[in-house]
Amino acid sequence: MNEGIEVSVIVPVYNVEMYLDRCLNSLVNQTLKNIEIIIVNDGSSDNSQNIIDGFMLYDRNIISITKVNSGLSDARNVGIEKASGEYIGFVDSDDYIDHTMFEKLYSKASDENADIVVCGYYGINDETKRVKVCQTGDMTYYDKSLFQEPSLLYINEPFACNKLFRRSLFICSGIRFPSGLIFEDIPTVYSLFTKAKTISKVDEPLYYYIQKREGAITSGPISRQVQILDSLSALNMFYSRNNYYHTFRRQLLFINLKHIILRFKVCENRKVSIVAIKFVFRAFKHLNTHFPDWKTIDFTFKFNIGYKNKELKGRHKTALYWVVRILFTRYIKRIYRLFKNKA
Repeated sequence: MNEGIEVSVIVPVYNVEMYLDRCLNSLVNQTLKNIEIIIVNDGSSDNSQNIIDGFMLYDRNIISITKVNSGLSDARNVGIEKASGEYIGFVDSDDYIDHTMFEKLYSKASDENADIVVCGYYGINDETKRVKVCQTGDMTYYDKSLFQEPSLLYINEPFACNKLFRRSLFICSGIRFPSGLIFEDIPTVYSLFTKAKTISKVDEPLYYYIQKREGAITSGPISRQVQILDSLSALNMFYSRNNYYHTFRRQLLFINLKHIILRFKVCENRKVSIVAIKFVFRAFKHLNTHFPDWKTIDFTFKFNIGYKNKELKGRHKTALYWVVRILFTRYIKRIYRLFKNKA
Protein backbone atom coordinates (compact mmCIF):
# COMPACT_ATOMS: atom_id res chain seq x y z
CA MET A 1 0.00 0.00 0.00
CA ASN A 2 1.14 3.54 -0.78
CA GLU A 3 1.66 4.94 2.73
CA GLY A 4 0.96 8.49 1.55
CA ILE A 5 -2.62 7.78 0.50
CA GLU A 6 -5.15 8.02 3.31
CA VAL A 7 -8.36 7.68 1.26
CA SER A 8 -9.04 6.20 -2.18
CA VAL A 9 -12.29 7.55 -3.64
CA ILE A 10 -13.90 5.36 -6.32
CA VAL A 11 -16.15 7.08 -8.86
CA PRO A 12 -17.96 4.88 -11.41
CA VAL A 13 -18.99 6.85 -14.51
CA TYR A 14 -21.57 5.94 -17.12
CA ASN A 15 -23.12 8.58 -19.41
CA VAL A 16 -23.41 11.35 -16.82
CA GLU A 17 -21.88 14.28 -18.70
CA MET A 18 -24.54 16.64 -17.31
CA TYR A 19 -23.48 15.95 -13.71
CA LEU A 20 -19.85 14.88 -13.90
CA ASP A 21 -18.18 18.31 -13.78
CA ARG A 22 -19.98 19.17 -10.55
CA CYS A 23 -19.07 15.82 -9.00
CA LEU A 24 -15.39 15.99 -9.88
CA ASN A 25 -15.11 19.60 -8.76
CA SER A 26 -16.30 18.56 -5.32
CA LEU A 27 -13.64 15.84 -5.23
CA VAL A 28 -10.58 17.74 -6.45
CA ASN A 29 -11.32 20.48 -3.90
CA GLN A 30 -11.35 18.18 -0.86
CA THR A 31 -9.58 19.54 2.22
CA LEU A 32 -8.03 16.08 2.71
CA LYS A 33 -4.93 16.19 0.50
CA ASN A 34 -3.56 12.62 0.82
CA ILE A 35 -6.27 11.29 -1.44
CA GLU A 36 -6.53 9.47 -4.75
CA ILE A 37 -9.57 9.74 -7.01
CA ILE A 38 -10.11 6.58 -9.05
CA ILE A 39 -12.53 7.26 -11.90
CA VAL A 40 -13.81 4.14 -13.65
CA ASN A 41 -15.47 4.94 -16.96
CA ASP A 42 -17.82 2.01 -17.50
CA GLY A 43 -18.10 2.30 -21.28
CA SER A 44 -19.71 5.75 -21.52
CA SER A 45 -20.81 6.79 -25.00
CA ASP A 46 -21.24 10.49 -24.20
CA ASN A 47 -18.71 13.22 -23.41
CA SER A 48 -17.81 11.85 -19.96
CA GLN A 49 -14.26 10.75 -20.83
CA ASN A 50 -13.40 14.17 -22.27
CA ILE A 51 -14.50 15.74 -18.98
CA ILE A 52 -12.35 13.26 -17.04
CA ASP A 53 -9.35 13.98 -19.28
CA GLY A 54 -9.78 17.70 -18.66
CA PHE A 55 -9.62 17.23 -14.88
CA MET A 56 -6.56 14.99 -15.19
CA LEU A 57 -4.60 17.86 -16.76
CA TYR A 58 -4.80 19.81 -13.51
CA ASP A 59 -4.97 17.19 -10.75
CA ARG A 60 -2.35 14.50 -10.28
CA ASN A 61 -4.49 12.68 -7.71
CA ILE A 62 -6.82 11.38 -10.43
CA ILE A 63 -6.45 7.87 -11.82
CA SER A 64 -8.58 7.21 -14.91
CA ILE A 65 -9.65 3.69 -15.89
CA THR A 66 -11.76 2.82 -18.91
CA LYS A 67 -13.56 -0.47 -19.37
CA VAL A 68 -16.31 -2.13 -21.37
CA ASN A 69 -19.74 -1.48 -19.86
CA SER A 70 -20.72 -4.15 -17.33
CA GLY A 71 -22.51 -2.26 -14.58
CA LEU A 72 -21.94 -0.32 -11.38
CA SER A 73 -20.81 -3.31 -9.31
CA ASP A 74 -18.04 -4.27 -11.70
CA ALA A 75 -16.87 -0.65 -11.99
CA ARG A 76 -16.62 -0.32 -8.21
CA ASN A 77 -14.83 -3.66 -7.93
CA VAL A 78 -12.24 -2.56 -10.51
CA GLY A 79 -11.68 0.54 -8.39
CA ILE A 80 -11.27 -1.52 -5.22
CA GLU A 81 -8.51 -3.60 -6.86
CA LYS A 82 -6.72 -0.42 -7.96
CA ALA A 83 -7.07 1.40 -4.61
CA SER A 84 -3.99 1.93 -2.44
CA GLY A 85 -5.43 4.06 0.37
CA GLU A 86 -5.88 3.06 3.99
CA TYR A 87 -9.61 3.70 3.53
CA ILE A 88 -11.99 3.56 0.57
CA GLY A 89 -14.91 5.86 -0.18
CA PHE A 90 -17.46 5.76 -3.00
CA VAL A 91 -19.06 8.68 -4.81
CA ASP A 92 -21.65 8.25 -7.55
CA SER A 93 -20.88 10.47 -10.51
CA ASP A 94 -24.28 12.19 -10.59
CA ASP A 95 -23.91 13.21 -6.92
CA TYR A 96 -21.45 15.53 -5.18
CA ILE A 97 -19.96 16.01 -1.72
CA ASP A 98 -19.05 18.65 0.83
CA HIS A 99 -15.43 19.79 0.41
CA THR A 100 -14.65 18.64 3.98
CA MET A 101 -16.31 15.22 3.75
CA PHE A 102 -13.32 12.93 3.52
CA GLU A 103 -11.19 14.92 5.94
CA LYS A 104 -13.95 14.66 8.57
CA LEU A 105 -14.61 10.97 7.93
CA TYR A 106 -10.91 10.10 7.96
CA SER A 107 -10.32 12.12 11.12
CA LYS A 108 -13.16 10.27 12.85
CA ALA A 109 -11.81 6.93 11.65
CA SER A 110 -8.36 7.78 13.04
CA ASP A 111 -9.71 9.03 16.37
CA GLU A 112 -11.86 5.93 16.98
CA ASN A 113 -9.73 3.39 15.09
CA ALA A 114 -12.95 2.69 13.20
CA ASP A 115 -13.32 0.28 10.29
CA ILE A 116 -16.43 2.04 8.97
CA VAL A 117 -17.49 5.67 9.40
CA VAL A 118 -20.96 6.89 8.45
CA CYS A 119 -22.17 10.44 7.82
CA GLY A 120 -25.51 12.07 7.14
CA TYR A 121 -26.53 13.11 3.65
CA TYR A 122 -28.80 15.48 1.77
CA GLY A 123 -31.50 13.90 -0.37
CA ILE A 124 -32.11 16.28 -3.27
CA ASN A 125 -35.12 15.85 -5.55
CA ASP A 126 -33.80 16.74 -8.99
CA GLU A 127 -37.30 17.62 -10.20
CA THR A 128 -38.60 19.79 -7.35
CA LYS A 129 -35.17 20.79 -5.93
CA ARG A 130 -36.49 19.92 -2.49
CA VAL A 131 -33.67 19.16 -0.02
CA LYS A 132 -34.05 16.76 2.90
CA VAL A 133 -31.48 16.00 5.61
CA CYS A 134 -31.16 12.24 6.12
CA GLN A 135 -29.50 9.91 8.63
CA THR A 136 -28.45 12.36 11.31
CA GLY A 137 -28.79 11.81 15.07
CA ASP A 138 -28.75 8.48 16.99
CA MET A 139 -25.09 8.93 18.00
CA THR A 140 -25.41 6.69 21.07
CA TYR A 141 -25.43 3.60 18.83
CA TYR A 142 -21.99 4.24 17.35
CA ASP A 143 -18.33 3.56 18.17
CA LYS A 144 -19.26 -0.09 18.62
CA SER A 145 -19.31 -3.24 16.52
CA LEU A 146 -22.47 -4.70 15.03
CA PHE A 147 -22.28 -7.56 17.54
CA GLN A 148 -22.21 -5.05 20.41
CA GLU A 149 -25.02 -2.97 18.90
CA PRO A 150 -27.25 -4.94 16.47
CA SER A 151 -29.39 -1.82 15.95
CA LEU A 152 -26.64 -0.50 13.67
CA LEU A 153 -27.94 -2.87 11.02
CA TYR A 154 -31.35 -1.26 10.68
CA ILE A 155 -30.73 2.38 11.63
CA ASN A 156 -28.27 2.70 8.73
CA GLU A 157 -29.28 2.86 5.09
CA PRO A 158 -27.23 0.49 2.93
CA PHE A 159 -25.77 3.29 0.77
CA ALA A 160 -22.05 2.86 0.16
CA CYS A 161 -21.61 6.52 -0.70
CA ASN A 162 -22.13 8.09 2.74
CA LYS A 163 -19.54 5.82 4.34
CA LEU A 164 -15.79 5.32 4.61
CA PHE A 165 -14.48 1.73 4.72
CA ARG A 166 -11.11 0.47 5.87
CA ARG A 167 -9.62 -1.07 2.73
CA SER A 168 -8.57 -4.21 4.59
CA LEU A 169 -12.26 -5.07 5.12
CA PHE A 170 -12.53 -5.77 1.40
CA ILE A 171 -9.12 -7.44 1.14
CA CYS A 172 -9.48 -9.80 4.12
CA SER A 173 -13.14 -10.70 3.68
CA GLY A 174 -13.21 -11.00 -0.10
CA ILE A 175 -16.54 -9.13 -0.09
CA ARG A 176 -17.24 -7.32 -3.35
CA PHE A 177 -20.23 -5.72 -5.02
CA PRO A 178 -22.26 -8.50 -6.69
CA SER A 179 -22.08 -8.40 -10.46
CA GLY A 180 -25.42 -8.19 -12.22
CA LEU A 181 -27.48 -6.93 -9.27
CA ILE A 182 -28.84 -3.38 -9.46
CA PHE A 183 -29.42 -2.96 -5.70
CA GLU A 184 -25.83 -3.95 -5.05
CA ASP A 185 -25.29 -1.87 -1.89
CA ILE A 186 -27.68 -3.98 0.21
CA PRO A 187 -25.72 -7.28 0.26
CA THR A 188 -22.34 -5.53 0.20
CA VAL A 189 -22.59 -2.83 2.88
CA TYR A 190 -24.60 -4.88 5.37
CA SER A 191 -22.14 -7.77 4.92
CA LEU A 192 -19.16 -5.49 5.54
CA PHE A 193 -20.82 -4.37 8.78
CA THR A 194 -20.24 -7.86 10.20
CA LYS A 195 -16.48 -7.52 9.63
CA ALA A 196 -16.03 -4.11 11.28
CA LYS A 197 -14.70 -3.99 14.85
CA THR A 198 -15.88 -0.39 15.22
CA ILE A 199 -18.54 1.55 13.30
CA SER A 200 -18.46 5.29 13.95
CA LYS A 201 -20.33 8.34 12.72
CA VAL A 202 -19.85 11.98 11.81
CA ASP A 203 -23.21 13.53 12.61
CA GLU A 204 -23.34 15.95 9.68
CA PRO A 205 -24.86 15.73 6.20
CA LEU A 206 -21.81 15.75 3.94
CA TYR A 207 -23.02 13.88 0.86
CA TYR A 208 -25.44 15.31 -1.72
CA TYR A 209 -27.53 12.46 -3.10
CA ILE A 210 -29.52 13.34 -6.23
CA GLN A 211 -32.91 11.60 -6.20
CA LYS A 212 -35.50 11.33 -8.96
CA ARG A 213 -32.89 11.71 -11.70
CA GLU A 214 -34.06 10.43 -15.07
CA GLY A 215 -32.53 6.99 -15.55
CA ALA A 216 -31.92 6.42 -11.84
CA ILE A 217 -32.81 3.00 -10.43
CA THR A 218 -35.31 4.37 -7.93
CA SER A 219 -37.27 6.10 -10.70
CA GLY A 220 -36.99 3.18 -13.12
CA PRO A 221 -39.71 0.82 -14.32
CA ILE A 222 -41.37 -1.69 -12.02
CA SER A 223 -39.52 -4.51 -13.81
CA ARG A 224 -36.28 -3.07 -12.35
CA GLN A 225 -37.73 -2.25 -8.94
CA VAL A 226 -38.75 -5.85 -8.32
CA GLN A 227 -35.13 -7.01 -8.65
CA ILE A 228 -34.73 -5.90 -5.04
CA LEU A 229 -35.59 -9.49 -4.06
CA ASP A 230 -32.38 -10.81 -5.65
CA SER A 231 -30.26 -8.42 -3.56
CA LEU A 232 -32.15 -9.22 -0.38
CA SER A 233 -31.70 -12.95 -1.03
CA ALA A 234 -27.95 -12.41 -1.47
CA LEU A 235 -27.84 -10.58 1.87
CA ASN A 236 -29.81 -13.28 3.69
CA MET A 237 -27.64 -16.04 2.25
CA PHE A 238 -24.42 -14.26 3.29
CA TYR A 239 -25.64 -14.08 6.89
CA SER A 240 -26.72 -17.73 6.77
CA ARG A 241 -23.42 -18.97 5.31
CA ASN A 242 -21.44 -17.12 7.96
CA ASN A 243 -23.66 -18.27 10.85
CA TYR A 244 -24.91 -14.73 11.58
CA TYR A 245 -28.53 -15.36 10.61
CA HIS A 246 -29.92 -16.27 14.03
CA THR A 247 -27.99 -13.49 15.78
CA PHE A 248 -29.43 -10.80 13.49
CA ARG A 249 -32.65 -12.45 12.36
CA ARG A 250 -34.99 -9.69 13.53
CA GLN A 251 -32.83 -6.97 12.01
CA LEU A 252 -32.59 -8.87 8.72
CA LEU A 253 -36.35 -9.35 8.62
CA PHE A 254 -36.86 -5.64 9.20
CA ILE A 255 -34.50 -4.79 6.31
CA ASN A 256 -36.30 -7.24 4.02
CA LEU A 257 -39.74 -5.91 4.94
CA LYS A 258 -38.65 -2.29 4.69
CA HIS A 259 -37.33 -2.61 1.15
CA ILE A 260 -40.20 -4.80 -0.02
CA ILE A 261 -42.83 -2.41 1.36
CA LEU A 262 -41.02 0.53 -0.21
CA ARG A 263 -41.35 -1.17 -3.62
CA PHE A 264 -45.01 -1.95 -2.94
CA LYS A 265 -45.55 1.77 -2.43
CA VAL A 266 -43.68 2.57 -5.65
CA CYS A 267 -46.04 0.16 -7.43
CA GLU A 268 -49.04 2.05 -6.00
CA ASN A 269 -48.02 5.22 -7.79
CA ARG A 270 -47.38 3.66 -11.19
CA LYS A 271 -49.68 2.37 -13.86
CA VAL A 272 -51.08 -0.96 -12.70
CA SER A 273 -49.32 -3.87 -14.37
CA ILE A 274 -49.24 -7.63 -14.13
CA VAL A 275 -45.54 -7.29 -13.17
CA ALA A 276 -46.48 -5.38 -10.01
CA ILE A 277 -49.12 -7.91 -8.99
CA LYS A 278 -46.76 -10.83 -9.59
CA PHE A 279 -44.12 -9.01 -7.53
CA VAL A 280 -46.42 -9.00 -4.49
CA PHE A 281 -46.77 -12.78 -4.57
CA ARG A 282 -43.04 -13.24 -5.25
CA ALA A 283 -42.26 -10.99 -2.29
CA PHE A 284 -44.47 -12.98 0.07
CA LYS A 285 -42.90 -16.21 -1.16
CA HIS A 286 -39.48 -14.65 -0.51
CA LEU A 287 -40.44 -13.74 3.08
CA ASN A 288 -41.95 -17.16 3.74
CA THR A 289 -38.77 -18.84 2.45
CA HIS A 290 -36.22 -16.80 4.38
CA PHE A 291 -38.32 -16.09 7.50
CA PRO A 292 -40.94 -18.88 7.80
CA ASP A 293 -42.64 -17.47 10.94
CA TRP A 294 -42.29 -13.76 10.05
CA LYS A 295 -46.04 -13.09 10.37
CA THR A 296 -45.94 -14.00 14.07
CA ILE A 297 -43.19 -11.54 14.97
CA ASP A 298 -44.33 -8.39 16.77
CA PHE A 299 -42.14 -5.51 15.69
CA THR A 300 -41.25 -2.49 17.75
CA PHE A 301 -39.53 -0.96 14.69
CA LYS A 302 -41.45 1.63 12.68
CA PHE A 303 -42.40 1.13 9.04
CA ASN A 304 -43.36 3.79 6.53
CA ILE A 305 -46.30 1.76 5.21
CA GLY A 306 -49.22 4.14 4.95
CA TYR A 307 -50.46 7.68 5.03
CA LYS A 308 -51.13 7.81 8.78
CA ASN A 309 -50.54 4.30 10.09
CA LYS A 310 -46.87 3.54 10.73
CA GLU A 311 -47.20 0.23 12.55
CA LEU A 312 -47.00 -3.13 10.80
CA LYS A 313 -50.51 -4.45 11.46
CA GLY A 314 -51.90 -7.89 10.65
CA ARG A 315 -53.56 -6.80 7.42
CA HIS A 316 -50.21 -5.58 6.08
CA LYS A 317 -48.97 -9.15 6.33
CA THR A 318 -51.32 -10.42 3.62
CA ALA A 319 -50.70 -10.35 -0.13
CA LEU A 320 -54.35 -9.46 -0.76
CA TYR A 321 -54.00 -6.18 1.16
CA TRP A 322 -51.12 -5.02 -1.04
CA VAL A 323 -52.73 -6.20 -4.28
CA VAL A 324 -55.83 -4.13 -3.46
CA ARG A 325 -53.71 -1.09 -2.61
CA ILE A 326 -51.71 -1.38 -5.82
CA LEU A 327 -54.90 -1.76 -7.86
CA PHE A 328 -56.86 1.10 -6.36
CA THR A 329 -54.68 3.59 -4.42
CA ARG A 330 -53.55 5.44 -7.54
CA TYR A 331 -57.16 6.00 -8.61
CA ILE A 332 -58.31 6.98 -5.12
CA LYS A 333 -55.58 9.62 -4.98
CA ARG A 334 -56.60 10.92 -8.39
CA ILE A 335 -60.26 11.24 -7.34
CA TYR A 336 -59.21 12.92 -4.09
CA ARG A 337 -57.15 15.51 -5.96
CA LEU A 338 -60.02 16.11 -8.38
CA PHE A 339 -62.49 16.89 -5.59
CA LYS A 340 -59.90 18.91 -3.68
CA ASN A 341 -59.26 21.11 -6.71
CA LYS A 342 -62.98 21.68 -7.19
CA ALA A 343 -63.53 22.57 -3.54
